[in-house]
Amino acid sequence: MSEIDKNYVEKYLTKAENTDNEAIKNDCLYRVGTQMEVILCDGNTELSPAEQQAIINTARCLLNDEL
Repeated sequence: MSEIDKNYVEKYLTKAENTDNEAIKNDCLYRVGTQMEVILCDGNTELSPAEQQAIINTARCLLNDEL
C-alpha cells in the first residue's frame, strides 16, 4: 500500500457525508476508496452500498489511527 494522504481522505469523506446528492457522494467515496486502495482505480464511480460502507468504515479507521 502506498502512502495515504489523510487530509485528502478526510476532505472527501466529509463531503460525501454532508451531501444528499448520490452522484457527488459516489464521486467523493470513489476518490477516498482509490486513495486508500480499497477499490480499484477504474473510473467506475457507480458504487454499491456495500462498497460505499466498506470505504466509509476503512476511512474512519484510518482517520482514528486504527490502521
